[in-house]
Amino acid sequence: MLDRKCLITGYLHQNLKEKRRFTVKLLRSFGMGKSSFESRIITEIDYFKSKLIQEATSSAGYDPKHIIENAVSNITCGILFGKRYEYDDPEFKRFLTILYTNLEHSSQAGALTFMPFMRFIPGSNWKRILKNVDIFLNEFIKFEFEEHANTLDVSKPRDFIDEFLKAQLELQSGDENVDAFDDESATHIVADLVLAGTETTATTLKWALLYLALNPEIQAKVHQELDSVTGRGQLPTLKDQPKLVYCEAVMMEVTRIRPAVPLGVVHGTTNDTIYEGYFIPKGTTVVPNIWAVLHDEITWPESEEFRPERFIDDKGTLIKYEELIPFSIGRRSCLGEQLARMEMYLFFTHLLHHFQFTLPTDELKPSTHPHVGATLTPRPYELIITKRT
Repeated sequence: MLDRKCLITGYLHQNLKEKRRFTVKLLRSFGMGKSSFESRIITEIDYFKSKLIQEATSSAGYDPKHIIENAVSNITCGILFGKRYEYDDPEFKRFLTILYTNLEHSSQAGALTFMPFMRFIPGSNWKRILKNVDIFLNEFIKFEFEEHANTLDVSKPRDFIDEFLKAQLELQSGDENVDAFDDESATHIVADLVLAGTETTATTLKWALLYLALNPEIQAKVHQELDSVTGRGQLPTLKDQPKLVYCEAVMMEVTRIRPAVPLGVVHGTTNDTIYEGYFIPKGTTVVPNIWAVLHDEITWPESEEFRPERFIDDKGTLIKYEELIPFSIGRRSCLGEQLARMEMYLFFTHLLHHFQFTLPTDELKPSTHPHVGATLTPRPYELIITKRT
């Protein structure tokens, strides 16, 4: 006879839609995608700017990679774990390094989907990926679950994990209407949220700073618009977003020219279908090619040229192309899209309000050719950070 845990696990694996719905509901309960979450993001941005101000005192180049990743991750960690991590925290830096190392080695993941035997080929990095996953799950995510379980007060859930634990207890008490998760599912879902809530936004911001440093005339236009809309003495808010047309165009162009995720999540057809004259049988693995959509020369002439103006019409109004799909589309689109867009806007406008980013004069210009892994990340680069007056 199957035990209760097996029954729960089997039930949950058959109800992925319910899992997604439950996860989105919890995220929204903690403010994800709501304007009320703006203050949380700005609080982290203030920590971030303080660190950059320290670096701005040096004339040497500075690689912003780690603090961008840490700052963005802290937004998600605040929702999930109820806390943030200092930028010099060695353990958190270690976990972020593990996360990004796996993304780098996961460029083979697509091939493994079609040819699983490749994991046994020397040099596939498969064992290292699995080892890193084990470290991340057991030493970071499961540790947080254990810490929360020891201090849980079901009447006052503090964060996302507390809500998970509360739901598990309700399910165990016999409430069949509660959509909770078994321990393994919960751990993997939270790990996925840490990854999704860190990588894409952080990578987009790294690309944004690089392209602005490479194109000072575009950066100057961003500074000019911010100064004219908000002034030097006032920080941008979400209410200013409709008026910051050029800033929005720049961010749209960043997500187009270097989408963080060039290939969408692997899908499978549920029925036989015909598309554009091609017969696709049920059970076919389908990989959405987001890169191809965002670099189609018909929609985006000279697609490798960084031109924010392509998103602004003759009247100065923002053009919203339905082909701009960096977060994918449909029912399987990124569930954190609203939060990511809010983060990107606030981080971008606050950073450009405070700083000017230039390249070291004694070094070669960094390449915009991406490093290809599970995501497209910029190759290492350094910036000169100057505080604006």
